Amino acid sequence: MQLTKQQIEKLRIHLEESGFKYIDVQMEILDHVATAVEVRMTENVGLTFQDAVNQTHSSFGPKGFRQIEASIIKGITRKYRKLFLNQLLSFFSLKYISLVLFSCFLFYKIQQFFGNQDKFLTFVILGMMMVLVASLTSGLNTVNYKRYMLCKISGSYINYTGLFLVLIFQSITTPLKVHLDGVNASFLFTSFAITLYGLYYISAVRIAKQGIFESKQLLEKFQLMNHKTKKI
Repeated sequence: MQLTKQQIEKLRIHLEESGFKYIDVQMEILDHVATAVEVRMTENVGLTFQDAVNQTHSSFGPKGFRQIEASIIKGITRKYRKLFLNQLLSFFSLKYISLVLFSCFLFYKIQQFFGNQDKFLTFVILGMMMVLVASLTSGLNTVNYKRYMLCKISGSYINYTGLFLVLIFQSITTPLKVHLDGVNASFLFTSFAITLYGLYYISAVRIAKQGIFESKQLLEKFQLMNHKTKKI
């Protein structure tokens, strides 16, 4: 027995009132639950819609639909973790490795040019401010997608860029006491830290944009579904 649009909408409202606030999670759970309810009502013609919903909820155990939610979030997390790692590691392929090494060399030479690390720190701070401004104008507006787990998880990698900033500032303000023949170990380490920060940041932004794009697609689909439901 196939559920009506009104019954599906009742299920969606029930999920939202039960605390499932992320729309993409709602849609996934709704798909699972609606299918299970349809099967029960088909097997037992006399079963009411509400009883079928209650039985379906009970069939998932004490955690109910939360069990489905946990599985969905785990799947999304695994997906974006793989995408992020693939993106980050791609910079160390033959296609980009020469550019990465050149970046390290360039930052090393810039430090030699300044000589004084206090001046270089000012240079780095100005650079970070430029990166921040670029972020605000790079299409990372998540205001319309806060209720999407896809957007939340895909954008979470940007939150860890602060760790790289701490590492960079620490390497600048506390020089290494290691001595290498003809090479300034502190300059080398700082150059590597800044380059790694850049690679991480670019990867995080690209994955965040991917999450926003997929959330936008779901938003359009969700709005279309609501429109059709209201017309019926």
